[in-house]
Amino acid sequence: MKSVLITDPKHPAAGAVARRLESEGYRVFLGGDFTSREGVRASLAATGPVDALILSGHKGYTGLLSDGNCEAIVSAGQENIREAYYAARHYGALMAEQKRGSILFLSSSHAKKPTGINAAYSISQSALEMFMKELALDYGRAGLRVNFLRIGPLEEEEKAFDSLLSPADYDVLTKSPIGRRTTAQDAAGAVAFLLSPDAAGINGACLDVDGGLYFHYMDREYTFKKEADLP
Repeated sequence: MKSVLITDPKHPAAGAVARRLESEGYRVFLGGDFTSREGVRASLAATGPVDALILSGHKGYTGLLSDGNCEAIVSAGQENIREAYYAARHYGALMAEQKRGSILFLSSSHAKKPTGINAAYSISQSALEMFMKELALDYGRAGLRVNFLRIGPLEEEEKAFDSLLSPADYDVLTKSPIGRRTTAQDAAGAVAFLLSPDAAGINGACLDVDGGLYFHYMDREYTFKKEADLP
C-alpha cells in the first residue's frame, strides 16, 4: 500500500485531501512534530518511509504589517518554513535512497497575492514556493518530483484573510470567472493528479487552483452572445 504524510492537518483542505487519497489506496498519516531533527525522526519511527509528503503548514498571525508586532509575524512565518525544511530534508532523504517519491506543497494563492491582514502567512508561503524550486532542482536527480499548489481562496479562509487593504477574497461569485469559490475538493483533485503517474513529467511546477480569480477580476454579470448571433 502506498503511504502519504500530511504535515499540518489544520490546513482547511487537508481533510478532503486525506479522504481523496484514502479512496485511491493511500495510507494517510496526519501531523507530527516537524520543528526539529528529533521531532521528525520520532515521526519517521511512527510512519516509516512514505511515498508522498504533503507540506501543509498553515500558521499565521492576523494583524496589519504596520501594527508592528515583528516577533509574532516572524515567528509564525518561520514555523511554516522550519517545519517544511525538516520534513522535506528527512523524508526526502529516504525517498532519494529509494529513487522515487513525491513532495507537494499544499499552499495558497496568497503565496503570490498579499493578504493585507496576515503577512506572516503570505510571506512564508512565498518563501516556500522558492524552497520548492530548490528542492525540485536538488531531489529531481534522485527521481523525486516536487511541486506546489496555490489554492484558494477557500470558504474556510474567508475570515482569516478578510482585509480592506486587499479585498480580493470577497464577492467571489462576481469576481471569479467560474462564478464560485475554490473548494477543498478542487484541491484534493489537484493533489491526486500531481501524485499520480499521469504527472510523471511535472517537477518544480506551481499549479493555481483558484478558478482564475487573480487572473481576471469581474465586477458585473457577463452575458455571452449566442452562436446564431455571431458575425
